[in-house]
Amino acid sequence: MPMDESMIDISSARTLASQEVDEVARRSGLDLALDDHTTRDEGWCWLFFYNTREYVETRNVGDALAGNGPILVEKASGNLRHLVAARPIEEQLAELHRRRD
Repeated sequence: MPMDESMIDISSARTLASQEVDEVARRSGLDLALDDHTTRDEGWCWLFFYNTREYVETRNVGDALAGNGPILVEKASGNLRHLVAARPIEEQLAELHRRRD
């Protein structure tokens, strides 16, 4: 997909995802953080994974969340979606991409 001037950049998308993670943390009472090492560029969107801050810093599996899917940020619009952990990410991406077309 060619880059369009109206598309948001990775920095802006990360800011949106970080704000969303902060809201999830506020509601849940957990200390959460984006896991920048796992961010994925899917062409039409970015996927931002998050976990407990402790896990992101130490990689100690005992500190990891279970059942949290990534946050998708669409490049064209900046719209956010939470993907679910119960279905394969690729399946969800394909479904969402079909809906966009």
